[in-house]
Amino acid sequence: MPHKERQYRPGELAPVSGKYEAIHVEHRPSHQVLIIRGEQLPGCRTCKGGVRFTVIEVITHVTNDMDFAGVDFAVRSKRL
Repeated sequence: MPHKERQYRPGELAPVSGKYEAIHVEHRPSHQVLIIRGEQLPGCRTCKGGVRFTVIEVITHVTNDMDFAGVDFAVRSKRL
């Protein structure tokens, strides 16, 4: 299932860096948050594990961009 169609739960690791929509149970309207790939998705202070996250837009973190990641990244990319 593509990232944009899947809902992620607290405790899961973010599959990509980017803008996510945080969808709460009832106490707050949905809103956008920035999450970095590999971060553990948090629970909400109010709705706890009831919050869900969906990917709105995938954005490459600067440390994963080949123009900014430095020599090591460029060398590793050529080996692949």
